[in-house]
Amino acid sequence: MKILAALVHWRIKTPVTDPTSGFRAVGRRGIALFAGRYPTDYPEVESLLLATAHGLRVHETPVRMHPRTFGYSSIRGLRSAYYMARVGMAVIVNPASREKDS
Repeated sequence: MKILAALVHWRIKTPVTDPTSGFRAVGRRGIALFAGRYPTDYPEVESLLLATAHGLRVHETPVRMHPRTFGYSSIRGLRSAYYMARVGMAVIVNPASREKDS
């Protein structure tokens, strides 16, 4: 997670400790942007890139996370390494992180 957070920070120039959190709060411009074009491959991470590419501010607000009480993550073992590699490459080569608001 620290590597992915560092890559996202490098791209959007804003520190983010958990770029995989799916919670987003956006205003009108963000709603309009995401309604027309919301990333599908890695939406949690790529939405940060898209938002900043279109001039929206990104701010992380800490929340308290409770430990999982049952079940297990679907991303573990080799899947977690594969996920990190794929998402890391998406951050590096993602064109949304380099586009300008039109």
